Amino acid sequence: MPGPAAGSRPVIGIGRPAADPSDLPRSRADADRALRVLTATGTPHRAAALEDVYLPSLLLDLADRVHIDAHPSDDPVTRLRAYDAEHHSALTETLAAWLDNFGDVIAASAAIHVHSNTFRYRLKRLAQVSGFDPGDPAARFEAMLHLRLTPPVARGTTSSRLTQPARHQRKEQGETEGTGP
Repeated sequence: MPGPAAGSRPVIGIGRPAADPSDLPRSRADADRALRVLTATGTPHRAAALEDVYLPSLLLDLADRVHIDAHPSDDPVTRLRAYDAEHHSALTETLAAWLDNFGDVIAASAAIHVHSNTFRYRLKRLAQVSGFDPGDPAARFEAMLHLRLTPPVARGTTSSRLTQPARHQRKEQGETEGTGP
């Protein structure tokens, strides 16, 4: 296993207690999964047991599965990303901000530094372009999962989106939430 990268911090993955030697492989697997979450998601925690990071661990496993299966899809997020790439727009970023902020247009527009009217226009436009239905809970869940499990085509988010909405990432990085232009 390679050594720590320059500027990295030590992290500890904790496995479940092993009552006898036959339990050691499971304990080690738990510790490895917890360690992977700590190193892959940008979490501020330095130590965790699998039970503490179980959901992010499942999301990483699901992201691996998506990557392995890698098949072209024609869903709203894929259509938005293609549209953004072709038209140099930010509709995918708009959708991610809207989902991260639970549909709160004011908070979402502030998170990406645009006026709330611009944001509302983008929401209408992204629904037209992609066929995304913001009123459908299943569509919202599917879009949120897709955004978290697949890397963006262009500028945007990193793998830390698996566990933290964009606005929290910006706060941790020292940026402030402004009202936007």
